[in-house]
Amino acid sequence: MAAEKNPEMLEFEIPVNIGVNLDEISQMCHFLIVNTTQRSVDRAIEQQIVARLTKMIGLEKTPTMPRWIRRQVEKGEDARALAVANHLNDDPASPWYGKIRMANDEGDGATINQKSFITSLRRHIFSANNPLSNPVWDGNRPMILSNYWKAVVELLVDGSETQTVIFKTNGVELFHTVSPTVFTHLATRSDFKKDTIKALLKRGFDNLPPEHIGMSHSEWWHRGGAASGLNRGAIGKLANALSLAINVQDNASGVQL
Repeated sequence: MAAEKNPEMLEFEIPVNIGVNLDEISQMCHFLIVNTTQRSVDRAIEQQIVARLTKMIGLEKTPTMPRWIRRQVEKGEDARALAVANHLNDDPASPWYGKIRMANDEGDGATINQKSFITSLRRHIFSANNPLSNPVWDGNRPMILSNYWKAVVELLVDGSETQTVIFKTNGVELFHTVSPTVFTHLATRSDFKKDTIKALLKRGFDNLPPEHIGMSHSEWWHRGGAASGLNRGAIGKLANALSLAINVQDNASGVQL
């Protein structure tokens, strides 16, 4: 097409490297190495490939990879986080149904992209201080997180989902940041039911100091409102306030501690 406008383009030489008869896992590894060390590739595509490699690494012979890539593959966080995202995005009963724009997906109704969602999962759900990071929860983690978000939605979404920041990056970051506190309480009780989570979050909202009480109301989360303008520092401060409020306990005399 370029040569139709400028015939000299037909003489333009392009250097290429061609891998012949490479098996699938070698193709995946070479793609990942080239596109993460030479030229940037969409982070969502990288997450998908790392997740696939994690499943294949112990079953097939793999080519030599940079140490940092191998550590990422062997750790398996991308694979586990992607399993959560896929479940939440594909399950019709999930509050995130169709809301995560996965790699190479148009996702017309999506409110957040895979890259941001997976990054948030890795940073907060798979952090060392979150009980849900334990591999023992691999089978139930997607359902537990679905219950968690159902509780958040019932408390803070007033029916106009398209007008809420809950399903945007700020909402995801805040409630994933709070999640280690929530899941520590739930793990102690061995109770991850939606109503239990909802009651725990409501207690936290009820115990918030006056300067942060706004985030306990659905209007605060409407697009264009206070939640839309939060930066990472503000999100961290709000998440810490909610975590502290959740940890408030009642003693025998009825005085909050």
